[in-house]
Amino acid sequence: ACKATSNGGTDACVNWVMMHMEDADLNDPVTVASSGASKGAAEPPEQSVQLLVSMGLPRHHCVRALQSCSNDVERAAEWAFSHPVE
Repeated sequence: ACKATSNGGTDACVNWVMMHMEDADLNDPVTVASSGASKGAAEPPEQSVQLLVSMGLPRHHCVRALQSCSNDVERAAEWAFSHPVE
């Protein structure tokens, strides 16, 4: 449900599950294509990167944070400040 709703939150996930309760494959394991996650992920929007960089974070850390949070700037900022810079 979280994958199907792009981590849309508890309400979105619960609603998705309720709408798909009758699906024959509901309990099947989720298959995720291996794409190298943050290594091969597309560059996030430059405006978002610059916003995080303006908070004093290194550019590479901002890019990784945005990639980890589906380019959601607010979530990426929280992620960036809660994960050590590598």
